Amino acid sequence: HGAEPEIRTAFAPAPGRRRHSGDSLGNRGGSGPYPRAPRRCSCLAARGEPVITKEQIAHFETFGFLVLRQAFSPEEIERILSRYEHIRLGQTPLIEEAADGKTVTRAYEYVVETDPELAKLAEDDRIYETIEQLLGRGFIWTGSEWISGRSQAPWHADRQDRTDLYYTTIKVHLYLDLTKKETCALRVIPGSHRSPFHETLMPLLHEENVRPYGMDGPSIPC
Repeated sequence: HGAEPEIRTAFAPAPGRRRHSGDSLGNRGGSGPYPRAPRRCSCLAARGEPVITKEQIAHFETFGFLVLRQAFSPEEIERILSRYEHIRLGQTPLIEEAADGKTVTRAYEYVVETDPELAKLAEDDRIYETIEQLLGRGFIWTGSEWISGRSQAPWHADRQDRTDLYYTTIKVHLYLDLTKKETCALRVIPGSHRSPFHETLMPLLHEENVRPYGMDGPSIPC
């Protein structure tokens, strides 16, 4: 999955909720650029205006994802895209190669934490307030990355451990170009974040020729 380019940021619950150590990109062992989500005054919260509705929260809790279309304007997307050259020159990417040896994906880590312009995304109401409505106050920022390229991956949980079911971790995908099925848009199997459906699907990642419900991974409804 992944389009060209794309920013991903991830959040985990506050320490008061159950979580295991080493569960994040940006907060391994309690260290990292953002051990806690930044504190700031929210204009929307001050006015008592929720970013997402109760119905959208119920959608997320039931199906495991939420789509917010055109949350950022074309002008804002262009400003974000303008930071790519700065990111590209600032670090060596993690590179994924296809079977023929050609590069299909470049991943740059900690892009929001290390770029002053992109860091503003962490405090943007459209992201911050949405996460706060879903996780509650005091959530933890766990890292960010910039994905450039196209790749295809099997169904998987980012943290492939049953403990992933014990608490909610949210990843925000901000797509910066047109993304369709043909260009490897993210595909979500609704409800796969919950047990026992989650465990039923896990063999898709670890075993070959597995067909839960008589279907291979790409054929399971999404």
